[in-house]
Amino acid sequence: MEQKDRGIDKEEIERAWKSILIGIGENPDREGLKNTPIRIAKMYKELFRGYNKGNKPYLTTFNNNPVPISFMSKGLYTDI
Repeated sequence: MEQKDRGIDKEEIERAWKSILIGIGENPDREGLKNTPIRIAKMYKELFRGYNKGNKPYLTTFNNNPVPISFMSKGLYTDI
């Protein structure tokens, strides 16, 4: 079954982490954990950005026609 590319669903990640916190016996609304699901969702968004961009590599290309330079003829690096 082909999965449709829908990007990162931050709200779904937040709900899942809140559920995990509850599952391990924590109170997701306590002061130290209140924003944890939001922080984790932001982290996943950053970590997996570009993960599903048509599975094509993003490359930067450069002109591969360098100008031939003879360092010896220019008097450069003559002590090599």
